[in-house]
Amino acid sequence: MAFVFNPNEIDTSDDFVLMPEGVYMLQATKVERVFKDTGDFMVKMIFATMNEDFPGVFSQRFNMIHSNPQAQEIARRDFAKFCKASGIADEFPEGFEMDEASDEEMTDLFCHKPFDAKVGIEKSKNPKYSDSNQVAKYYPVGEGGNYGPLRNPQAGHAPAAPAGKPTAANDAPATGTATATTAGRAATNGAARTAGASGAGKANGAGSRPWNRPAA
Repeated sequence: MAFVFNPNEIDTSDDFVLMPEGVYMLQATKVERVFKDTGDFMVKMIFATMNEDFPGVFSQRFNMIHSNPQAQEIARRDFAKFCKASGIADEFPEGFEMDEASDEEMTDLFCHKPFDAKVGIEKSKNPKYSDSNQVAKYYPVGEGGNYGPLRNPQAGHAPAAPAGKPTAANDAPATGTATATTAGRAATNGAARTAGASGAGKANGAGSRPWNRPAA
């Protein structure tokens, strides 16, 4: 039987694109669980920007169960920040059993939930691999500041406005109260998350999903 490969039929949207340090609106587009023979358990997320002026895709790993207690503590704390910023923690206040959920349930739970993030660059220690982006701080949508690359990453100055057409986020002031546009955007995303969680509950029934049970 002939094997026909058509590259145009393959989704390559998760190809990594290095972004300059800055503040961006992100969402997870893919989640993968890695179970190791040692008993370690890692969650790998693919994050992509939602700002059309600043495209970027990168991976972030969380060592949820690890032989190194410090590495495990750091990963769980960072993952909790992601869940709180994206609204996932509010949807499931009693926690969720990540090892028993199906791949489809994991995608439904963690993907396409927007949040703001300060993104940095992690220098590669191996010359065979290039540098990569990593989230340094997580914020709810509308609370991260102006979107875009930092003018002076080391000093932590406010992000610069994009060279292309401005977005509502770039028009917002760096300090002071949020604009109506920013507040509206946050409310819209919050409503979308609420609607999504409500729809999922109706479709599957309350308590029927692994993450509706308190984690052991």
